[in-house]
Amino acid sequence: TGLYYSFLTGDISLPSLSFISGEMTEHALNIPVKAGFSVPLSDGFKGFLNVGPTFVCGLASSIKPLGADLLKTDIYKHEYLGRFDIMVGGSIGADINDMVRVSLGYDLGMLDQFGAGIKGKNDDGTTKDRSYSLNRNRLTVGLSFLF
Repeated sequence: TGLYYSFLTGDISLPSLSFISGEMTEHALNIPVKAGFSVPLSDGFKGFLNVGPTFVCGLASSIKPLGADLLKTDIYKHEYLGRFDIMVGGSIGADINDMVRVSLGYDLGMLDQFGAGIKGKNDDGTTKDRSYSLNRNRLTVGLSFLF
């Protein structure tokens, strides 16, 4: 539980959607609501398991076609991708001497991230059908200092 800031960056390429290809960055706030339990494994060492949802709110996101700095596009402003997501997942890990925590987790995004801008409109104003979707999946490795 808490509030986490995340920064993601990397190259993305979707051959069928040429306007979503290039270098993508995203800033987001994550609010995990996890239930968990821990088990003492030895003196000063306990293992834990956490499960539950994480609410994600995108703060800013952009995509820049490779080699075209001037064409940087605000993804949320143009509704290419959704700003909000609900992820479900969990993590396992260990607390060492109640000072250091190491963890490994995975979260699966439940909401399709393609927004209205990708669906597009037909000439008669109806929404175009699409046969693709985009969901967030996140693998995390953590090192925390407890105080």
